[in-house]
Amino acid sequence: MAASVVAPVTPAVLSWARTQAAVSISELAKRVDVSEDRVRAWEAGEAFPTVAKLRAISDMVKQPMALFFASAPPEHGLQVPPDFRATDAAPGRRLTRDIRLAEERRDIFKRLAPGLVAESPWPTWADAQSATPAEVRTRLGVTIEAVEKAKSHLEALRLWTSAIENQGILVFQMSRVKDDECSGFCVYDSTTPTIVLNGSEAPQRRIFTLLHELGHLVRHSSGLCGLDESVDEERACNRFAEGVLLPPREVSAAIGDVGGVDAVAIVARRFHVSRVAAAIALRRYGKVDQQVVDGELQLVEEARGHTTDHDGFVPPERLHRRNLGDVYLTTVLDAMDSDAISVADATYFLNAKVGMIDKLERELVGSPQ
Repeated sequence: MAASVVAPVTPAVLSWARTQAAVSISELAKRVDVSEDRVRAWEAGEAFPTVAKLRAISDMVKQPMALFFASAPPEHGLQVPPDFRATDAAPGRRLTRDIRLAEERRDIFKRLAPGLVAESPWPTWADAQSATPAEVRTRLGVTIEAVEKAKSHLEALRLWTSAIENQGILVFQMSRVKDDECSGFCVYDSTTPTIVLNGSEAPQRRIFTLLHELGHLVRHSSGLCGLDESVDEERACNRFAEGVLLPPREVSAAIGDVGGVDAVAIVARRFHVSRVAAAIALRRYGKVDQQVVDGELQLVEEARGHTTDHDGFVPPERLHRRNLGDVYLTTVLDAMDSDAISVADATYFLNAKVGMIDKLERELVGSPQ
């Protein structure tokens, strides 16, 4: 029987794959229903898993079964961005997987769309470190009026996302990573940098994270972020995002003589940012005091953990499209339709079954993200 057939895997590859996926020995043992000592024996080359057990391992660490028979681990493993979160905790398994997916999808995009990569506007941002927030906003082509006309925070998020994608940056989103673990991350690349947002966060917070990650990229830096003010790099990128999203003159004009929490509400609504971001900016512009900021922060702490789905019910194909990003999704679908890749390739590149691909195509044509 297949279940009893031994799979002579390479121990070093098995250990590498487990480590790359941020899976502990105890987690793997529990998943494949063996003892921890058994897993250690596999990684020491003292025993081998069965084909059935290897299939379960492959599924958990998200690596093809064929990889485990290679003579050595791949030379280039996961490159975790510099960690700017105010925590000593290593990235969890889901976050580690999303980092790997972002890097894989960037490389797939570059392989499938060499023309787009060659014409990427991103290299023209080489001098952006010295650009003012107003100049950055002009480069992105997002006006104050366009943001104010957005009918919802989600619509505003789409506006900013599209503007950043137009600069040659891939924008993905991730699911099932808690917002207190990571707000987002970016991976710098000379032609095709990547930003990944935490889809569990409210749209207006994702807008701020999106511009925060752009701040890292214009500094020629990757980053794993929590937007924490106690970390110098994070504070600098927060100021970058704040300057682009909330220009002082326009903010002052929006609130007029209004102060306190009413001013916070006006700015949050009109500029589609979180109330905390609005309060911090207003304090910096001398429009509210620290007590107002502290009050907004307290409200966030009280609400933390009570809500996880800020977008309401989202059809699976729409959520999948959101996470993949329209640029990447369109590139893969176009390659499949032109027979540059097979349907099987597309299912792997999109992490989707054939039926889901049909739904993604209809979703892409029929509705906004």
